[in-house]
Amino acid sequence: MHSERSKKLVDLISRAKAGDASALDAIYRAYFTPVYRYVFIRVGGRRAEAEDVTQDAFVKIMKNLHRFEDRGKDPLAYFFTVARTTLIDRLRRRRETVFSEMEAADAPFDVPDERADAPEILYRGFMVEEAVRAMGSLTDAEREAITLRFFGELSTVEIAALMGKSEDAVRQLQSRGLRALAKKLKHHA
Repeated sequence: MHSERSKKLVDLISRAKAGDASALDAIYRAYFTPVYRYVFIRVGGRRAEAEDVTQDAFVKIMKNLHRFEDRGKDPLAYFFTVARTTLIDRLRRRRETVFSEMEAADAPFDVPDERADAPEILYRGFMVEEAVRAMGSLTDAEREAITLRFFGELSTVEIAALMGKSEDAVRQLQSRGLRALAKKLKHHA
């Protein structure tokens, strides 16, 4: 069963597949921000790299929309999968680690979010730079699970499918990661 966000995206994808250029534009404007935020966290706050990876991911998404089939899952999970594989491919080419120190002046939330239902309360509550630095202390799996849940707004079921883990394993990763973040951020407060 689709959420309202999923229904909107499925509708936009259907319109784009039918040749509606305005639907492609609407997909990009509405879904660039969550994908960018996900990538930004995954690259450790390197803005230029996050922008490049997100753009590359959207090029791949748009080129392959004709292959998209609605299977009842949130299509945004597909977008995150494309972003994730784009990032992995890029890192393999450069043989870099996923997480490093955040660029001091960069913040993941200065990209405008045109979605009316975005959970801005969460973003306002975080001290962004400290939170991104604290995320660097998590395991890759914890960081992935937390990023997809809180920045990607995916359900536990969707994250489990994306990560190839059970729902219980995802919940445990999120719980451990959140406890570690709380402890780390408490020391910086």
